Amino acid sequence: MSMNYREKVQSLTSSSDDDSLVILDTLASPSSKYFVKSILGEGSFGTVTKCIKAATKGTVAVKIMKKRSLTSEAQNEMAILEYLRAFDSDRFNFVKWTDSFIDREHVCIEFELLDISLFDFMRKKHTCCLSVNEIRPILYQVATTLEFLRNLGLVHTDLKPNNIMMVDHVNQPLKVKMIDFGLARHVSQSQRGSYLQPRYYRSPEVILGLPYTTAIDIWSLGCIAAELFLGNVLYPGDSEYDMLRHITQTQGQLPQELLNNGLKTEWFFRRKMYRQRQWTLKTPFEYGRAVFTETHFNSLDDLNKVKPVCHLSDEDNRAEITDRETFVDLLKKMLQLDVSKRITPSQILEDLFITMTDLAASYPNSLYSRDSNTYDLCRTPGTGSPKRKRMRMDPLHDSKETPFEVQACVDDVKPQKKRKRDTFTDSHLGSPRSPDNSSPKRKRMRMDPLHDSKETPFEVQACVDDVKPQKKRKRDTFTDSHLGSPRSPDNSSPKRKRMRMDPLHDSKETPFEVQVVW
Repeated sequence: MSMNYREKVQSLTSSSDDDSLVILDTLASPSSKYFVKSILGEGSFGTVTKCIKAATKGTVAVKIMKKRSLTSEAQNEMAILEYLRAFDSDRFNFVKWTDSFIDREHVCIEFELLDISLFDFMRKKHTCCLSVNEIRPILYQVATTLEFLRNLGLVHTDLKPNNIMMVDHVNQPLKVKMIDFGLARHVSQSQRGSYLQPRYYRSPEVILGLPYTTAIDIWSLGCIAAELFLGNVLYPGDSEYDMLRHITQTQGQLPQELLNNGLKTEWFFRRKMYRQRQWTLKTPFEYGRAVFTETHFNSLDDLNKVKPVCHLSDEDNRAEITDRETFVDLLKKMLQLDVSKRITPSQILEDLFITMTDLAASYPNSLYSRDSNTYDLCRTPGTGSPKRKRMRMDPLHDSKETPFEVQACVDDVKPQKKRKRDTFTDSHLGSPRSPDNSSPKRKRMRMDPLHDSKETPFEVQACVDDVKPQKKRKRDTFTDSHLGSPRSPDNSSPKRKRMRMDPLHDSKETPFEVQVVW
């Protein structure tokens, strides 16, 4: 696609940027035109541009695919974005997709405009690294996104600092979102030997050619977290063999089961001469490569010694040392070589480094502990329990944001209380069995013997609504019912039977014909 300068657009003079009138190119969709102002970044499959959308006068990001026509990469990304569109992008911290169109045979995808990538943010800092206090909210947000993807059965496969964007590093510091789902895959599509992940963030199981799982994104996140702390790449290997050499030197031998099932294990390892079931990493000479990158530390525990701790009080120093140790412990869990033992996103969110429960309890008077809470900008108030956190991150929990196909699975979830269906409906539809019958009307209904339709004839049931409550009975009605009037419902005593049989007993209630005969 050609990127030639065009004439200035007078309709965009309302913008305050100095370069707002410089238009590199113009894109067109069926609903609007897009004026390209600058190029934000360039990847393997496309170029991301900053554009002004003529229909809304707003600034958006448009990714222009490099290859002409609708390639498989573009189809995959659009399918994933369409699938994610049903969910809240702000709640789960991923970029919001707005539209897609084709301009001059190039597929163009419109997104919300974010700030700068985590990689560029690090380069602008004079120290090129972050404190563990600053890493904590970033880990929390990305782990929330990974838990969301895990519940959907999706793997990002391209997680790196360039694909984690700052929303607004000035007004919303440390608020991030995940971008670039062009290489995202369903776990069901996993197969051996897939070439995935950037080299510095590539998990050992992918290097060995095993089928991938959602755990490979956790490995990438661990490498990113270590890089944010160090200011440099954790494993700066210039080849896959060099990456494995760094990993084994700092974390020890890979699990035998991983090596036995690896499709490419023999490329990097050799079997021991007298123990065919055990593997050992080839030497650079055996691998055929004599040049490799230098290793700066021998263990992940050495990360605690990288930067000195310096505060005004000893309690603050002890608090940060404890916080760093907890951070390194979390890194070890994320960089676990055994895939089955590697920490999951939901477990990251409940880790002591994220919750800071032990830190606040151990150092209640530390200013460092108080400052740590200032970065806790990602949690919803009043919903701090681990179970509720998982419910918030589970995209299947909220039916309003769940597609119809996924909603079928939600209905199968059993409620926490073992209430029967009839009890549930009675309590919500006002049945006589309802436990909540405290209103005056319902009390009168319970006291009324005609209220139960099972024991009331049809003719009487029609008049139930007209029955007066017992509180409004007149005095004569009350005395008659208690002094033996013929209207009394209880006339079983012998005396009352004789009174009823004697026609002269009550002249007021005797018919005229009977009175004449007597």
